[in-house]
Amino acid sequence: DPQAYLRSTTEMRRIYYYGGYHLVKPIIDKFGLEKSSLYMMKNPPTDKELNNLPAYRTRMMKGLSGK
Repeated sequence: DPQAYLRSTTEMRRIYYYGGYHLVKPIIDKFGLEKSSLYMMKNPPTDKELNNLPAYRTRMMKGLSGK
């Protein structure tokens, strides 16, 4: 059913978007959009961090704060 497929695809996009938003929002709020974006692009999550996104956020916060 094409309609069901579109609904499920739209829902998955929404989940990915809001999940990513909540992951990076605290980083961007603290360090600003430009600095945060550049740092995150140069330091993507590891395979292990993809299964533990709070660990990725913690690493980004530490890296950006120089710890």
